[in-house]
Order: sequence, then C-alpha cells, then structure tokens
Amino acid sequence: MNKKITMQAIAKQVNMSRNTVSKALNNDPSVTEKTRKIVISAAKAMGYKGFLPDSSNQTIKEDISHKHILVLTHRFSESSPFWPLVWNGVEQKVRESGHSFAISMIGKDDIENLQLPTIFNNQKFDGIICSEIFDKAYIKLLIDIGIPLISIDGYYDPDTPNATFDYVLMENSTSISKLVNHLLVLGHTKIGFVGNYTHCRGFFERYAGFKQAYMFKGLDFDRKFDITADKPDNISDDEWYVKELKNLNSIPTAFVCANDFIAIHVMKAAKKLGLRIPEDLSVTGFDGLKECTIIEPHLTTVETNKEVLGYRAVELLLWRMDNPDYPFEVTHIENFIRFRDSIAGPPNAK
Repeated sequence: MNKKITMQAIAKQVNMSRNTVSKALNNDPSVTEKTRKIVISAAKAMGYKGFLPDSSNQTIKEDISHKHILVLTHRFSESSPFWPLVWNGVEQKVRESGHSFAISMIGKDDIENLQLPTIFNNQKFDGIICSEIFDKAYIKLLIDIGIPLISIDGYYDPDTPNATFDYVLMENSTSISKLVNHLLVLGHTKIGFVGNYTHCRGFFERYAGFKQAYMFKGLDFDRKFDITADKPDNISDDEWYVKELKNLNSIPTAFVCANDFIAIHVMKAAKKLGLRIPEDLSVTGFDGLKECTIIEPHLTTVETNKEVLGYRAVELLLWRMDNPDYPFEVTHIENFIRFRDSIAGPPNAK
C-alpha cells in the first residue's frame, strides 16, 4: 500500500515551506508562476491525491518541459564534505533550470539482490544521476528502466569496450601523473601506489596516471611497492594497513594513494611502525577533503571541484534527455594539486 502524499512531503521534495506549497496548489497570486510550476509538477510526479489545479479553473497546465531527476547513491558520509558539496552543485543547476530532484540511498542488499529503491513506486523520474554505484549488473538494471542515466564515476570493465551510459568524473590520470612526476623530480625512485585500481573507473585512471609518469620519464615501473588489494569489511583500517606495510619486502620512500581516506590511514599506519612523515615517507592523496588539514602533517592532495562535478552532471543529463541518439560521453572535470607538508625529498637525498 502506497503511503499518502502530503503537502509536507511535497514541501520537503521541492525544498520549500509547506505554506508556499499550499499557496501554489491553491493559486495564491503571491506565488510566482515558476514556483507554482515546480510545486504542481512535483505533486503530480509524487502521486498527490489532493486537489491539483487544471486548465478548467484558469490555472497553469502541466508543464511537460519540467524534469524530475533522481540522484541515486550507495553511500556518503555526512562528516565528509565531498558528497554534500557535489549535491550542492546538483541542486544549483536543477533550480536554475526550473526542475526538481530527489536523493535516494540504496544499500548493499539492494545491489546484491538487484532491488530498485521504493521511491520508484510512487514517483516518476525523467533521468537518473548515480554515484558510488560500481556494480555492472545494478547499473544495467537502472539503464533498463529506459530513462537517461549519468554516472558520477562508475565501474570500470575492460571487457566492455563501448560505453552504455554517460560518465562525469574528476580528471584523474593527468593529475596523478603530475603528482608522481613531482615526486620523481624531488629524487624519489621507490614510489608505491595504494588503492584497488579495479574498484572504480576513477581509481583505474589514477593508477594509469601513476604508471604514465614513469613512462614519460623513461623509467621502469615496479609494482613491488604497490598495495592494491581490497580491504576486508571486518577489519579496522589502521590494522589492515599496518599489516600490508609489513608484508612489503621493503618500504618505498613515497606512497601515492587513490584517495584522501586511504592516504590518511597509510600515514597513521606508518607512524605506528615508527616512520616519520615526510622525513622517512612521503604520502599524497586525492579529493581535497577537510581531513587533509586535520591530519599532521597536512596532506598533499589533488583538490577536486566537487560542486562543479554535480553541476555538470545535471547539465549533461538534461542534454542527454534532448539528444538520446548521440554517442555516449565521458567528461572529466579539471583539478589542481594542493602541495602541503606530507611530502619531501627522499631520506637518501638529504
């Protein structure tokens, strides 16, 4: 049995007050036409059973140009600013365009059982933006719904040569290549990569950029310093990284990590083993989280344009709605490197 849709639910959906929603549904002249269109379109999409204006009482007709977008994500941390900032960019572009959107979370069980979220039961969507969903079968489930889909990052599958949906990602390869080149210029020759490069397309591109830096320098690439395994869910981060560092035949003088969280755990694990940062070990991250300036020493990282990422995802999705027959695209958003105190020249260069 579907839950009754109330004015309060509509207000939450469109990020307006209940009073504004009530006025819009009752054609109050104090409400602008744009606001009225947004409210009425959202109410219809949600299956609101109360009174809805129609053309018989000189109210606006349904605006077929109005789009309702679903942002579907596997997980995000409210303590981290990354995804909230991405959603700020999504909201900005959606509002500028006169459309509406909803955010829904899916769990591990949903992905494993190929179960769509219940929000599809009582709402109609014109397009989907998904993030942190790296399961090929689940993405296919979303594609089979038959509406345009944009993935912020996504799974990487070397066995699927042609894209079946649009991607928008941070620029990964060149950013990491420049970072590794900087470490090579400082004198590092023993550099390891930390992160499972099969985890997602972004991690794969970062690992490719890592190897690319060696190629440009004409140097041989050695994987013996890499930590690219998956961390089990039932073990604490620091404990696992300490074990992985101990398993290396020798510790490199620098680690390039696939993201900031990995880098921070590497720094903590290295300190537990008595290594000084950056005197004994240089460490870099990726994303530009606030935690980079909390950990000591502050973490060198690739700073990403998070709000632009969300904004561009909406732009691309709206374009795809109007151009369904064009080839799928992969769009990268430019980053910049934020140098801090977690890197220095290798010990033998001092």
